[in-house]
Amino acid sequence: MEKVFHFLEGPVHILSASTVCHRWHELACADSVWRVKVEREGILDKAALFEVEVPPLVQEGMEGMEGTSPKDETAASMAFYARVFALKVR
Repeated sequence: MEKVFHFLEGPVHILSASTVCHRWHELACADSVWRVKVEREGILDKAALFEVEVPPLVQEGMEGMEGTSPKDETAASMAFYARVFALKVR
């Protein structure tokens, strides 16, 4: 089921899906979903293009480093993704 969340467009759709039931909420808030979204959609490259600083928790998570709580990593990934996703090239 988690793989379906990888194909939802943007944070709004993922968080809307999280309201369906408890299990979907857990999936929508899983760091594994947000890491895949960051990688698949090139969010790190987009952040570099717009000169957006990558938070340390996101950078560490992308490199596979550990040492922080999963809840902190998820919050950092979600916030970073939403911030960069909203940027548009004009």
